[in-house]
Amino acid sequence: ATEHLWASVWGGAGLYLLSMALLFLVREKDYVPVPLREVRRGVCRTVWEETAGYFHECFHDRLFVWLFLCLGLNQASMILRTMFSVLLATKDLEMSMGEYGRVSGVSAVLGAVAALGVGAWVDRSRPAKVYGIGSCLVSLVSLLGWFLVRTPDLYALFALLTAVAYAVQSTAYAPLLMSAFPAEKYGQYSSANSTISTLMVMGGASLGGWLTTRFGFRLMFLWDSLFTALGLLALVAYCRGKCSRDGQCAKAEE
Repeated sequence: ATEHLWASVWGGAGLYLLSMALLFLVREKDYVPVPLREVRRGVCRTVWEETAGYFHECFHDRLFVWLFLCLGLNQASMILRTMFSVLLATKDLEMSMGEYGRVSGVSAVLGAVAALGVGAWVDRSRPAKVYGIGSCLVSLVSLLGWFLVRTPDLYALFALLTAVAYAVQSTAYAPLLMSAFPAEKYGQYSSANSTISTLMVMGGASLGGWLTTRFGFRLMFLWDSLFTALGLLALVAYCRGKCSRDGQCAKAEE
């Protein structure tokens, strides 16, 4: 990467562009169009009412708030790993960029292979259950990494374990959203979820960067474990509330 920087940048950009172009090959089903409401008032008043309605619908129900918090906390949990894993490996553990790149590449392949099996698992189970198990794995692996990762070999081992744990969690992410959000307003609730996640990532990046300056790059393990655990608690609160509301708890007991 250091010797062929521009080739890496343009190669990554080309692959990203190709992946986006492949979306045009996806054939979706026909959706029932949402009926348009007749606007009889002023534009400003209509915009205000629509905005107020948006926030009321998305954030009035505490079930969705718990889910937004769960997903936002998990997004924030990854921010230090994303920013500082290369610095931990190359500076603290004295790995070369080539060694770090090979570990990252093998981890990505392993995560992709694991996701194939997890996809079949999600289809046969509940997305929230699989996502919760993935969160437990991420939190546990990260906590162990905080205590054990002291050498390049251990870093490589935990990078592979983390890739598998994240494969479990991330594969269940989209099915979880589809099972939780109303189909007719999926885009609306997804935008609310993205808003909360973005705000948490922004705050996490600022706070995490400041803490990393004080405590070092290894903080990313403890940070990931803590925030993922908090997200798991929010997921439990969401599942308990949904179970109680839908009467699934009583059915499960029968």
